[in-house]
Amino acid sequence: MGPGKPSATRRGTTAFPREVIEHALAHGIADKAETAYQRGSLFDKRRHLMGDWAKACQHVEIISRWLRLEWLRIRSEQIFRELHRAFLSNPAPHILGAQIMEAFSTYEATKSSANIVLSTRIFDELNPSLTQEWTDIKASLTQ
Repeated sequence: MGPGKPSATRRGTTAFPREVIEHALAHGIADKAETAYQRGSLFDKRRHLMGDWAKACQHVEIISRWLRLEWLRIRSEQIFRELHRAFLSNPAPHILGAQIMEAFSTYEATKSSANIVLSTRIFDELNPSLTQEWTDIKASLTQ
């Protein structure tokens, strides 16, 4: 491949020339003739390469966060269904208490494994009606 042409990589083709990639990776050039002609640092071209690499890494982080949120959503829905079934089956109070404790511990473990921190303050600010409904439910359960 000549200078300025796309380079083949293990994953396919990149828009960056091989010499820019090699320079960015600080690889030496084995060909003495090529070394003689390669006098510049290719700084601007390497800067563009590193910018694209940073964008790719950022996309990976966004996808990772989305997957963790999706995992939390799926598990939360499962926990909700389990709690709903438990309340509808009208078990003895000590059994219901155990089921609720198991559900909340599963939820907390899910939050932890998803590495997501949920803020009560933010939830309260964004969801006043849900907050009031939850407060009413807690009050009715403690009576």
